[in-house]
Amino acid sequence: MILSLLATSLLFTPIAPFTGAQSEGFETQGVVVGQACVTGGIFGGAGDLCTDNGNGSYVSTALTGTSCTVNPHAGSWLGFSSPQGATTLQTTITFDEPVTRFGGYFANVNAVYPGYFFWFDFYAEDGTFLESWLETADCTWGWHGWDFSPYFPVGSVVITSYGATPTGIIMDDLECDPVTTVQPGVDTCFPGVGSNAACPCLNPPPALGLGCEHSSHGYGLLTSSGVASLASDTVVFAASDCDLSSSIGLYTGPVMAGAAFGSGVKCYSGSIGYLYVGTTSGSGAYAAPTGAQASVSARHAARGDTLSSGTVRMYQFLYRMKQVLPHCSAGSDYNYTQGQYITWAP
Repeated sequence: MILSLLATSLLFTPIAPFTGAQSEGFETQGVVVGQACVTGGIFGGAGDLCTDNGNGSYVSTALTGTSCTVNPHAGSWLGFSSPQGATTLQTTITFDEPVTRFGGYFANVNAVYPGYFFWFDFYAEDGTFLESWLETADCTWGWHGWDFSPYFPVGSVVITSYGATPTGIIMDDLECDPVTTVQPGVDTCFPGVGSNAACPCLNPPPALGLGCEHSSHGYGLLTSSGVASLASDTVVFAASDCDLSSSIGLYTGPVMAGAAFGSGVKCYSGSIGYLYVGTTSGSGAYAAPTGAQASVSARHAARGDTLSSGTVRMYQFLYRMKQVLPHCSAGSDYNYTQGQYITWAP
């Protein structure tokens, strides 16, 4: 069984077994022996399972260890990661699209408690650390799953095994639910998280994924839609919950660590500047390009920044506020949404 010992916070909700939109029972890969990653990926090619030692990924019909033999939870095959003689091992599950739920059955062939345990570390799609859970494991299959939707979608899970002697990670019947709306941009530039500066006016957002608070007590949000392809660019950026009926612009540049700027946090560098300018609606919304406006990639070229395949750019909305916030310097009557970066395809 697996026993949940602790979490570093209570952002995620433990949930009972479920059948996800994508499932992985390791029934299609065939035998995998000592590879860096499971051949062909997992979840039908919509994810990857890799080990940090470069040769620890296996798919087999059973696993025998010091305490027991573990057979598949269901079907004929199971997956496991081997530390190859080490006492720690990191296994990373990466999702092609971030997920709102994840779970699976886990076990260990070294049944001595509390000598063997797993850390589950969860990361956003941009690599921002979100939360950790500590689990113990033995010879009996145990389910563990989480609902991330009240907080923020997860882009990857890093499972680290520890033990007094070499101990691997056995898994089967993994389940996940990818986000239903796929954006071309990857959410990032979270104020006060990682190497990003905190909101400069004691105005932090209430949740990950939002910009700093503005003078109308909202938190600017940038979303994207369309296809980020230079051959058929249909990307549209939308702002919501910005200050009301205020000037706004979509700005871009190479990605950088977030720096305090005005009343918000800026995560792009260089002098490309704005791509579009306008005015937010009475509800604080704005979108570009719309109507006859040139595409995003065309606007880059017009600003002297011709994109090529693989170019990465950060995008943020910068908008005026009705007044300067308390605890902020005079003239800081402007703010940013969070950011998204796009890696442009051919």
